Amino acid sequence: MKKFLFVLPALMLFNINLHSGSNELRNINPSEIEKTNLPQPNPSPALQTGEPAVEIALYKTDETFSFESGARGAMQERLAAFKRAGVRTLGGRVVEAGNDYSFVIEYLPRVKKDSPLPPPILIKTYKNGAAYWRKSEAENERKFCEFKFKNARLPVITSYIYEIERDYGFAVDYTVKNVLGWAREYRAEIRKYVTGKFTFESQAERALPAIISLVERAGLPVLRGKAVERPDGDWAVETEYVTKTNKYKERPLYSVRRYSSPEEYPFEDRALKAGKERVAVFERAQLAAVSVIVRETPRDYSFDIDYLVKNIYSYNSVKPSATVATYQSPETFDFESQARKAMEEKARYLEEAGFPVLSKRIRESGRDYTYSIDYIIKDAPWAGEIQIYKSPGTFKFRSRAQEAMERKASAFTEAGFAVLSARVIKEGNEYRYIIEYLPDNGR
Repeated sequence: MKKFLFVLPALMLFNINLHSGSNELRNINPSEIEKTNLPQPNPSPALQTGEPAVEIALYKTDETFSFESGARGAMQERLAAFKRAGVRTLGGRVVEAGNDYSFVIEYLPRVKKDSPLPPPILIKTYKNGAAYWRKSEAENERKFCEFKFKNARLPVITSYIYEIERDYGFAVDYTVKNVLGWAREYRAEIRKYVTGKFTFESQAERALPAIISLVERAGLPVLRGKAVERPDGDWAVETEYVTKTNKYKERPLYSVRRYSSPEEYPFEDRALKAGKERVAVFERAQLAAVSVIVRETPRDYSFDIDYLVKNIYSYNSVKPSATVATYQSPETFDFESQARKAMEEKARYLEEAGFPVLSKRIRESGRDYTYSIDYIIKDAPWAGEIQIYKSPGTFKFRSRAQEAMERKASAFTEAGFAVLSARVIKEGNEYRYIIEYLPDNGR
């Protein structure tokens, strides 16, 4: 009874409120309701935001497991691999993959510049492009090339022979430091490296531990390795690894440059021998010549040499630490013997100035002779080109030209230039002098 007395006032109040609004509703024609234009709220302006304060990336795997527990166990192992690599994660979750299970992991790819991350290292592949008729020749050059990369302190992951139609080539996979420019933040980037050729999947799986070990010894933490099928039906090894990057282009500390010799030889073996001899010149310049390639010319043979240079980066440009320059004599000579004498003298000047000579040759110029010299410039190649100064006027007497030349050569030396040669030449019935020099001593 008490419960009934408590509820009754509430019911009466509900009825009063309901009927108080019903009189107004009955005064509105139902057809007018559809015509009533209700005021629309003003849309809120869109928030202008830049990059999110925290970027979350998703790591997905193609692995599948018959049971959820198997996927969870693999996920925990992968989370531990992320941690060893210095990448922060926000955990992971098991997901269904058809009738099986897989997993995904959330991680933070962006970090501040002082945060720990894997080292900035790039994996590069070198191929000289040559096709060897004998597999043994490709194998010998592969061993030579691998030794040169290792000797230059560029870690080699693996090197291998591959087929080029009916011939053979070789490749060297090596690692090199990525010279990252300054940035407010950097990124942890997950990349894949595929190598090897195996007939059976089981062979690739057996090679996995060795490849993973080589990649990690090069400084790159590996998240996972697996056997993958190649387009040709054979098998390879694929590793997922983490490296430090930023938003700019890759900047490898070292790169490969090619010197193409202008000399020609009637036989292939002579061109190869000459190329091998030039390797010693690169070594004298403390440069690693990694491969010698014989090439055909229209009638004969010549050679190329691939060598390693250190890259020097500025704000928006890159310059090599060494290069090969060509000196072309501005003079012509009546006799070949005169040209040869001048060439040998100029080659000696270059060697004494610290520029190893790679090639020197005489050629006909009309009815006369001239010569050219290829030489290596190191340390400051952009300041090592030979400059030629010609007297602005001519002299009636040779002695006057000689005196003016000696004064100018002394001024060049006092200014810190390396004077390679100074000589008086005859022009018609008068005389002019020429001075060849290197700015800043080529340093």
